[in-house]
Amino acid sequence: MKLTKKLVDKYRQNYPNLSITDLAKKIAKAHNAVYTDSTRRIVSMLLNGRKKIVAEKESRKWDEKNDSAVFEYQGTKKIDNFEDAIKYSGVDTETWEVERKIFNSWEVTMKTDQGPVKRTNFQFKLWFRRKKYGFNDFRTDLLSVISDINISKFKPKFTPDKSGYALEVDVFDPHFGKLAWGKETGENYDIKIAKQRYIDAVVDICNKSESWPIEQVIYPIGQDFFNYDNFNVTTASGTPQDTDVRLPKMIIEGKLTSIESIEILKEKKQCPIMVKIIPGNHDPVLTFMLGEILSAHFKDDPNVVIDNSPKEKKYWRWGKCGIMYIHGDKGRWNEYPLVMLRDMQKEWADVEFMEIHCGHFHKTKSVHHVTSDELQGIVVRVLRSIAGTDLWHYRNNYTNNIKGAEAFIWSKEFGMEANIKSNIL
Repeated sequence: MKLTKKLVDKYRQNYPNLSITDLAKKIAKAHNAVYTDSTRRIVSMLLNGRKKIVAEKESRKWDEKNDSAVFEYQGTKKIDNFEDAIKYSGVDTETWEVERKIFNSWEVTMKTDQGPVKRTNFQFKLWFRRKKYGFNDFRTDLLSVISDINISKFKPKFTPDKSGYALEVDVFDPHFGKLAWGKETGENYDIKIAKQRYIDAVVDICNKSESWPIEQVIYPIGQDFFNYDNFNVTTASGTPQDTDVRLPKMIIEGKLTSIESIEILKEKKQCPIMVKIIPGNHDPVLTFMLGEILSAHFKDDPNVVIDNSPKEKKYWRWGKCGIMYIHGDKGRWNEYPLVMLRDMQKEWADVEFMEIHCGHFHKTKSVHHVTSDELQGIVVRVLRSIAGTDLWHYRNNYTNNIKGAEAFIWSKEFGMEANIKSNIL
């Protein structure tokens, strides 16, 4: 608002009875300006006809209280817009934001050596509030930081493991010859389904592990490979079993499936195959016989080794890794680590990664043990089965476990690198 004598005289004629203060307020309100004491003084001087008016000295004031602040300027410097006012105030706009503002100006006469000189005084006032740091502020700051990052400066330090990898393929507890009727147990299972699941699991594991440079395959076969062990259709302990197939055909289909699975591993992995025959509680005689059949079949193949020793426990070592295979129906799990250490204390003195892989329970479970003599843990893994649920298991509520096979990638130097799942849904 620019105050002149002409403007003030006009308001005095229209409002002759108002005091100087009320008249100044009336003028300020009519021009959308903020009334100040300076407004009153100027109106008073213009009405009284004083010819010598000295311009007020330049002043600037910053008043801050908690999260609010006010900056006020008054002087002859022409500052009549928001951009110039913010720049002149020097306020940190990343901390403060403007709530409201006013701008005023008025003419004054100054006495100089050359005579009276007219000048214009300017005033502005800015009200601030402290900014609140919100999501948009965080996003802006984050993008600003990211844009300044030179990704090319960061080079990953990756040292490939050249010690060698082995693939462990565990298709446990297939129970060839088991019979399950879907209307009775919730799913069908017979020797055809068993063979299909078995081969599908081996192929799936091969495909999922193809990115690893495998140098050896360790392949335990057994773990209740067959569902019964004799012509009486019972387990070795005499427990009757539900079956859909005669004993000779069960043996033939089991033999063909085992041979086919080994041939698949040979073709897809192009490396030596170590087969460990692991007897189960259902079929110790037939599993041993299967091991002898496989030994005879692959006797001239230098890339396939069949370990069919009469020992129920089998051991395999790969660099600093050592695995014990046992069916899991005898003894207690918490005793297995001590058994392994006693059996292999000389041969495995420098083994750092020890595990025990069991079947029998048709579910996944792992138990970690630390002995008083060893700093590293020994893992006992109970691996899943691909077999369907028969009537006995259904009636005893041994159901709803996820069926499937598993595999492990072992590094000679760094232990287990990956666990591969082949689920049956």
